[in-house]
Amino acid sequence: MKIFFHSILIFMYLSYFQFISIDPFVNPYKSFQINLSKSSPEIAETTKKTKADSLLLLKISSEILRAIKKREYAKLVTFFHPKHGVRFSPYASINTKSDRLLSSSSFIKFAKQNKHINWHSSFEGTEFLTVDQYLKKHVYDADFITAPVKSTNKFHSHGTDLNNISEIYTKCDVVEFYFPGFKKEYEGMDFKGLRLVFKWYNKRPYLIAIVHDEWTP
Repeated sequence: MKIFFHSILIFMYLSYFQFISIDPFVNPYKSFQINLSKSSPEIAETTKKTKADSLLLLKISSEILRAIKKREYAKLVTFFHPKHGVRFSPYASINTKSDRLLSSSSFIKFAKQNKHINWHSSFEGTEFLTVDQYLKKHVYDADFITAPVKSTNKFHSHGTDLNNISEIYTKCDVVEFYFPGFKKEYEGMDFKGLRLVFKWYNKRPYLIAIVHDEWTP
């Protein structure tokens, strides 16, 4: 009799789960996750768009680095944001009051004049350099186009300065080029990082900031 009642209970248990279409031997959370990804075209489309945007940003960033490396300034300024220009920050901690902000026309003018201007890029507060000198010292001081680490909206560079880029440039995209180090004996303290910040305008990403990062005392 006990075996009979036991069999009835098992039959009722399995019938209940069959009625509500749940397999009692399968993790329901796993099924939910799988079904969500399959039945949510909006999520799939968002992921596809994000990947496409990342590829576009990496491609544009590479073009910008080539222009800087070859000193092709006429080409470089075509990537400048038409309304906001580009802010040049020599260190990871961005200072919106002192870091030099240039429009495309101002950048070309200073580059042609080979004029020494104050970039506020030294710890003393003033540093007069030409455009060429600043780019060589505080932007392209390593061959970043060949950097082993390239990422969008992820930061690998971590120096002594506070990285406040997410606070200053909200709703912007960042492409980072990063060298973890060059000499083993320095244990990573000779790392180099360069971040290009983009703000979308008229459905196109424009360069709005160039942020350099390195170890500082």
